[in-house]
Amino acid sequence: MNYRELACLFNLLEATTGPFGERGRQMVLTCLETPTVETWEDVQAFVLVREPLINFADAVYAVDPTFQTPVPVRGPDGRRDYIWQRPPSRETMIEALKYAAFRWR
Repeated sequence: MNYRELACLFNLLEATTGPFGERGRQMVLTCLETPTVETWEDVQAFVLVREPLINFADAVYAVDPTFQTPVPVRGPDGRRDYIWQRPPSRETMIEALKYAAFRWR
């Protein structure tokens, strides 16, 4: 999928407060170009559809039900945190963006 096609997908997505913004687009593109646990952690909670509320991780689970859930751990302050073992593949993330863009239209 090329940048123009991704831009069309982004135009169909909705953040919590309105259209999916430039900062979010850039962060998702970075994750697609370099899928690491760190880049995935940065974008996994992004809202892609407001009604019904679907975030990026929800969309990934919808297209790949076998994708692992994060492992819960306790931080040094006692708070519960979650550690991802791996990011979804680039292909899975693109399918998730398509799912969010077209499934709820």
